[in-house]
Amino acid sequence: MRILKFYFISSLILADGIDNITFDWGGQFGYVSQNGIMQWNKDWNSNQLLFDGTWSIFPRMFGPRIDEGFRKPIKELLLAEDSVGVNSYFKYDQGDYLLDRFSFGLDYNTDNRHAYLHGFKRSYAGSFNQYNNDSFQPLQQSYIVSYRSVNDKDEGGFSLGHFNTYSGFPDTLDAGLFDNRITTSNIFWESSIGNLETRIAIDHFLQRYLTRHSLSYFDGSRHLSRSQYQGNIIWRMDEVKQILIQIESNNRSIRSNTLYRFDWAELSLDYSSNIFKITSSYITDRNISFFNYGLIIDRRFRNIRIYFDYRSNHHPMHPYYTMINAIDEVPSFINETSIVSMFDIEFEKNQFSATISQSKDDNILWESILEGPIDNNIHRMIDLKYKTSLIPHLGIETSYKLQESKIYYSDGIGKWMGLKLESSFGLFKDYMLIDANIAFQRLEDRFNSSLINPIEMVPLHGHGVKNDMLTPVNIINASITAYVSTFTISYEWFNIGEIILASSGKEDNNYFTIHPLLPALGRQINLSIKWEFQD
Repeated sequence: MRILKFYFISSLILADGIDNITFDWGGQFGYVSQNGIMQWNKDWNSNQLLFDGTWSIFPRMFGPRIDEGFRKPIKELLLAEDSVGVNSYFKYDQGDYLLDRFSFGLDYNTDNRHAYLHGFKRSYAGSFNQYNNDSFQPLQQSYIVSYRSVNDKDEGGFSLGHFNTYSGFPDTLDAGLFDNRITTSNIFWESSIGNLETRIAIDHFLQRYLTRHSLSYFDGSRHLSRSQYQGNIIWRMDEVKQILIQIESNNRSIRSNTLYRFDWAELSLDYSSNIFKITSSYITDRNISFFNYGLIIDRRFRNIRIYFDYRSNHHPMHPYYTMINAIDEVPSFINETSIVSMFDIEFEKNQFSATISQSKDDNILWESILEGPIDNNIHRMIDLKYKTSLIPHLGIETSYKLQESKIYYSDGIGKWMGLKLESSFGLFKDYMLIDANIAFQRLEDRFNSSLINPIEMVPLHGHGVKNDMLTPVNIINASITAYVSTFTISYEWFNIGEIILASSGKEDNNYFTIHPLLPALGRQINLSIKWEFQD
């Protein structure tokens, strides 16, 4: 129950080098950065649901359940909900600029069955009324239903999600529109015989995407249909060693001004132990084939952990570049190689970690697509963190991240410096638990064109944005949370500097720009209530 939360520029710093970069304090729009690289044109999963990465790149948009499922495997979520009986909850948030968030969930668990229902809605005008949709409809509605059944050595189930986004969107001349409807489903069956495990999964993803904006290339609605079929066999050689063989078939079709269709298949062979994992796959696209490979080493020596991850992967080209005919011949796949190494050490009540990563893209087509020569196609990052709890009731974390900011797939932030303070204590003989935290973050070397096109979900390079440096940003956010049994109430302050300046009546402000084509971020104050019930 004692869960500590920190709020700063990304609102929440995630594990594994993943940050949410939000364009508003409500969490409606933004993108994901992993090790300093924008995540775009990559499929992702949450709650066993497939999301096609063409025009869906920000899990937080769809609510906390999808955001949490994006960061955690489905089995981890199920382990947290494996208590037998009926569990339910609701959470309500209210804040400045008409922020109104509501979510609910219902879990039904028996020894061999699990059913889940979740709903979420978000209403938010934004500090400049930029998200006004001229209706009473919420900006975001999300609904998830899932069912799993276990019978001896067989397990099967399904998941279904529907997501409706209807929002205004700021434009240079007039109010824009962001209208997005998604329905995605998954059906799976698993079985085990001795040391062999088999799994079959079928995913379908349907999207209707309509925008009215100067950055939009297409007129009218776009209809995307995506299907994915998977079958795999796992041979468990012993308690720590296993071999995975998987066959996957994908097809994607987009109907807009023209019809776009793309099909590909993939055969994978992986070997893993308790120390390392070797991955390989063979991809076919019509008469063209590609080979992916990778090596992961994860080793722990008492209080020291060493992690190494090398990958060379091909993934489909974003349909945007094919459909607009940016160049004469657009390849169907592009290649990216990446290396991530991490060193982590814990001693007494201290923890130090260092992460170094490099991503390289040698595809010469970018010079034609991005309208000009590419100065550098290698993204490098170093991330240093130190945590300590030596002082009673006080946790301290410092962080420093240095990375490339002028790469076309960078998140555009060259330096991240942060300091976080957290405190946890009990009141009324520990019947009430209090978590309080405050976080400071400074962002430097920000390059404004190394960002995402928020409509087409491709790098912003080549869209008329001047290559200017943005001013450094200083942000202080804080929150306090009280827990009484299963009841939780919290208060959050975003951009405390602006809150102080606004209340003092001075003309100065602490507004700052995250995206050059979107309104600046100001202040935000939220009140949140959550209540969980059992049986």
